[in-house]
Amino acid sequence: SHKGGENLRVQLKSRYKKLKQKLIKNRKTGKSSKKGIKKSDMQAIILGFTNTGKSSILKALTNKDVQIASYGFTTQEPEQGMLNHQGCNIQLIDLPPLGSERFEKSLLNTTDTIILVIEKLNELKELQKVLKNSKNKAKQILVFNKIDLHDQSTKRKISETLKSKKQNFIITSTKTNEGLEDLKEKIFKSF
Repeated sequence: SHKGGENLRVQLKSRYKKLKQKLIKNRKTGKSSKKGIKKSDMQAIILGFTNTGKSSILKALTNKDVQIASYGFTTQEPEQGMLNHQGCNIQLIDLPPLGSERFEKSLLNTTDTIILVIEKLNELKELQKVLKNSKNKAKQILVFNKIDLHDQSTKRKISETLKSKKQNFIITSTKTNEGLEDLKEKIFKSF
């Protein structure tokens, strides 16, 4: 209730009014408030459920500083990074997880390669349902992540199951860096 507080309230009201007018103007002109992503020559989308390690894979492949946490739905906006492999720049985009209110299918329709990240075999059916409705017929690479949590016999069973389903797959771990170089090569060869 002092004079400094009154000035602050006046400033906040004027800023609020200007922002509101800007939003109304953008709606009339059709501009979106969302940040767009320009597609580069080679683009791959990282798709999966929450806590499967999508952001960890993006960080391991591109050295992009992304937020990684043990709680769900950490990725709120699409994160993009550049993978430089054999002299080629490949744009990698980590989408918000499936089931998130911020997940958008629009980037799936224009991408060249889709990297499906799973942690359990039963997640594969759900991912395929989402892709079935997609208009794009992009090449798919299945990444079974967090393999460091399993023993050798379980790794072998997972590998044999994915082979029997005729999947283009790779088994990785971002903690031990297992399979990451092979993943880079698979992404590169998918274009």
